[in-house]
Amino acid sequence: MAIRVLIAEDEILIARKIEQTLKRAGYEVVGIATDGEAALQKVSETAPNLVLMDIVMPGELDGVETAQIIRDRFRVPVVYLTAYADRETLERAKITLPFGYVLKPFEERELTIAVEIALSRHQIECELQAMLDKSKGLSQQNETSQTLKSEYISYISHEFRNPLAAIASSAELLQAYHNHLNEDKRQKHFERINSAVSAINQLLEDIVILESSESSAVLLAPRPLNIVEFCQDLIDSLQFSIGQSHILQFTHQSTCETLVLDEKMLWQILSNLLTNAIKYSPIGETIKLETSCETHKFICQICDRGIGIPPECQTHLFEPFYRATNAKKRPGTGLGLTIVKRAVDLLKGEISINSTIGVGTTVCVTLPLIADPPPSV
Repeated sequence: MAIRVLIAEDEILIARKIEQTLKRAGYEVVGIATDGEAALQKVSETAPNLVLMDIVMPGELDGVETAQIIRDRFRVPVVYLTAYADRETLERAKITLPFGYVLKPFEERELTIAVEIALSRHQIECELQAMLDKSKGLSQQNETSQTLKSEYISYISHEFRNPLAAIASSAELLQAYHNHLNEDKRQKHFERINSAVSAINQLLEDIVILESSESSAVLLAPRPLNIVEFCQDLIDSLQFSIGQSHILQFTHQSTCETLVLDEKMLWQILSNLLTNAIKYSPIGETIKLETSCETHKFICQICDRGIGIPPECQTHLFEPFYRATNAKKRPGTGLGLTIVKRAVDLLKGEISINSTIGVGTTVCVTLPLIADPPPSV
């Protein structure tokens, strides 16, 4: 069945051009509305999968107001069409959480890319909502389960929303200013999209590990690993994702570099700990990752000069969804340290936290080393 699109555009020649472009791309145009009121009526009558909305529309409702009603009442994604790309207009439009922008005049490919990205993003959000609804249903079994599952739902929604917003933001800029961006800037936006997709994949892995570790279903895969290259790659990846907000430093204090460790588990541990350090440190601060080897042990420390953890909270840090009293207003989920602790336990290691309010936090993880990796089966 063809994807159904409604066009809300008061300039009929532009609307017909959009209609022809969409039909050539295989979409079904269910109608053209020339003002906000007509757009609402047609959405109600035709149930489109997507609305292309001109921001400046005649009548009592402009495009932004109409888009907000469509989102709230009908849950239909909206992509804005506009010849007004000034910052004030875009900021006003952003409040309605659109699924994209197309700057007029536009190329045919720009329009179809915007539609494809919007539909793909909307599908992901619908699938996530279905997952959340399923979790919410399961959570109603008892009062304790209800509390935990509600927090779990909030966690998933929050963590998926950030990378999706990054994807949307870069896609919008590429669509609106594609012809005005040089190759380097375009590439940076593509890299940002790829990074956000990776973040979504990483989050899914986190959830799987959290769930499977409870049933001891995780299969460990230790193998020889160049710990210096591994940690530097992790630092570079995180530094790229946070830009210049914080400085990440890595030092390896031993001559041994190749160790037998489970790469995925180690990535889970260090990435979560570093992300926490970034989250709770002031802008511009330095976060340090220090690694070393002792006899049959690999030791890593993550040091920050962040807000610190109240003493009465430190014994609860590894509990699912727990947030320290001075961290509740910060973005986060309360699952990061739970994932870290379970990963450390699976590797038969140890973790300790030394923290002082207003001074910072040092997390130390010690993992046993395997002399030789197990033979391949």
